[in-house]
Amino acid sequence: MLKLPKTKKISTGMTVVSPDVNFFIRKIVRRQYFTSVKLNHAYWEAISNFPPEYEKMSILHTPEFLDEVTEILMKWPRHSSLMLGIGFCGMTYCSNMNDPHNSGTLAKVVANVVPPDCMLYDALIWKKLAHRGDLLKLFRVIQTEDIPVTVVGLSHLQQFADLFEWSFKQISIRATRQREEILADIIANHKQGTLYALQLGDSLGTWMGYKLHAALKDCFCIDFGRSLDLFVGDKNFSKTDMQEYSDFSSGRDLKRHMDGDNFINQPWFRNFDESTTY
Repeated sequence: MLKLPKTKKISTGMTVVSPDVNFFIRKIVRRQYFTSVKLNHAYWEAISNFPPEYEKMSILHTPEFLDEVTEILMKWPRHSSLMLGIGFCGMTYCSNMNDPHNSGTLAKVVANVVPPDCMLYDALIWKKLAHRGDLLKLFRVIQTEDIPVTVVGLSHLQQFADLFEWSFKQISIRATRQREEILADIIANHKQGTLYALQLGDSLGTWMGYKLHAALKDCFCIDFGRSLDLFVGDKNFSKTDMQEYSDFSSGRDLKRHMDGDNFINQPWFRNFDESTTY
């Protein structure tokens, strides 16, 4: 793993913004192409060697791949069309400052990796929009604007793609190891103006979005994460995927992440058109 700089023992001064759905709708309608990726708590904990996230991430990603993502982040450009979402915490948000999930702790890790002049976005935007019903509003605009969409994700998302009559590219849980081939295939089959709806896992989604943004200047690319699962009835993951990844095999699926008052009633959940400084 890369040796990270020492964590500063001061406030980071980072500002994380959380725009509402109209921010994205305007860009799509005006064909202002952009890429939106995100890194939630698991990545930041993994590069800090904090178990169990490091152990879980190592199932999906090699240390060399996580190093590659970190190197990308260290040179992340300040560019309005390349949006980096940051999330510091798991779904069980903690108030204990000594807990590794705490935003104050992981914010300092982020500050030592991402250049200080980068515009940062809330990694939970898509989950928040999904709960408000605004994600469906966004998808309807995409349909009305006749924008071609390719959904890229695990087998269960075929159902989501079929719902909106969009193209689907299936990957496996081990997609990190085939990332160059997946990237090359997407580029080879690219059609102007396509929106790529990704659910690849945060680290691979960030890598893929960054690479697509560099290679294709006429596309939208959004890592929606598991917010897309709200549109899927039976989550028919392949047996291999379920066996290899604990979030599936243990039943810790989107229901744990997105249902219930525990998530919706958190004060940070309602922060749209607001910014938070850490």
